[in-house]
Formats: sequence, C-alpha cells, structure tokens
Amino acid sequence: MAVGCAGAALYGDVSDELALSFAKSPLDSAAAMVYAVQLVPTSVIVFFLAFETAEGWYARRRDPPATRADLDRKAVLAARVATVLACAVAGAAVPRFGDFIALAGSVTNATCIYVLPHLMYFRTVPRAPAADRAAARAAVAFGVASGVVGTVQSARALLA
Repeated sequence: MAVGCAGAALYGDVSDELALSFAKSPLDSAAAMVYAVQLVPTSVIVFFLAFETAEGWYARRRDPPATRADLDRKAVLAARVATVLACAVAGAAVPRFGDFIALAGSVTNATCIYVLPHLMYFRTVPRAPAADRAAARAAVAFGVASGVVGTVQSARALLA
C-alpha cells in the first residue's frame, strides 16, 4: 500500500503499470527491466504449485488411484504447455484483463495475507498476550482497509 501511495505521489496517475509511468532515462528503464525480470520466477513458482496440486488431484481420482509419478510425463507436459498458452492468450485477448486481475487480487490478497491468518491466530491462541492481540487486530484492520480501498479502486477502473 505504501508503494502504491508513493508511486501516486511521485508519478501522478498510475492507473496502469507503474513501469509505464517512469521517465525514459536509462536508470528508469533498468528499473522497469528488473521489475519485469523478477516476475518470471514468480510466475514459474505459482504455476508449479498449481500444476503440482492439479496433477496430484487428478492422479488420486483415477481408477485405480495413482500418484503424480504414475502420470504420463508427455501428457503432463502437454497439459502444462497448453495451460500456459491459454493464460497468455486470455491475457492478450480479453480487453482490460489487468483490471480483472487487479480486482481479484485486491480481494484475495488482503483476505489471505492480512485477515485470515490473524483471525486464525485468535482462534488457535485464545490466551495470547495483549500486545500480540493488539498487533493482530491492527493487521486485520489494515487488511480490511487495504482490501476495501484496493477493491473500490479496481472496480472503478474496471467499470470506467
């Protein structure tokens, strides 16, 4: 949230990727490239976790039940490539796809990062020290506030 506020203060309208709002100096171009490069391993990690989960789910539901290691590796590779290509086509073909992603991210990230873990903390540690409870309450409040602000901003961009 602080990065978003700082970007808005420094660059004005950042309704699109922050990297597109940079001046065109070599240093700014380098920063944009570093930003783009760091997305590559993030995508690989996220896709790997999704593939591993889906393949395990599929293998356990086969008749007879199997493990991921029992799946045909060529079919698994083909399904993975098809999934990545389908995501790329959807991202390129759907108008304002980034706005859909921003809306989903606003809701899910705030909920999964700030709200649910701290609510679970209250549930699992009922006699936590007062300072810990206060910090958890602050995290939940921050999560709700940032989730609401992000959701409203993303919805406004989507509906504009």
